[in-house]
Amino acid sequence: MFRSATAYQTPLCVFTPPGSDSLRIALLISQFTQCQFAVRSGGHSPNPGWANINGGLLISLKGFTDLMYDEATQTQRSGMGNTWGDIYQYMRSFGRLVVGGRLNSVGLGLATGGELTFDAELYLNPLIKTRLRRTFIKTCY
Repeated sequence: MFRSATAYQTPLCVFTPPGSDSLRIALLISQFTQCQFAVRSGGHSPNPGWANINGGLLISLKGFTDLMYDEATQTQRSGMGNTWGDIYQYMRSFGRLVVGGRLNSVGLGLATGGELTFDAELYLNPLIKTRLRRTFIKTCY
């Protein structure tokens, strides 16, 4: 699902890998063949060229729908094919809520962009926000 006409593009192929091994192979093949590709989680970004591509391979993470909650550490993990609504519904069974997207139907791109949700200032203290940003930077670089 796209929220903006600026995100509409026409990929030559859309691949939805069933797991991380298939994703790894797709990335290796793309690199070897020099095929341009884009990766989409929920695809809600309005930025041109984000989460879509003209004339290349679009890799959809829709198949990555694992959900896990560790009550001891109060840590929630989500596959990138989930929407915020999937996560909210899952966490409700534990009596917990995560701070995330405003709309249930959007994907988790916000979580990979290194930014926090619009209302994080209300619900997260500065120490937690700093830890989240450091964790993101460590995993990306």
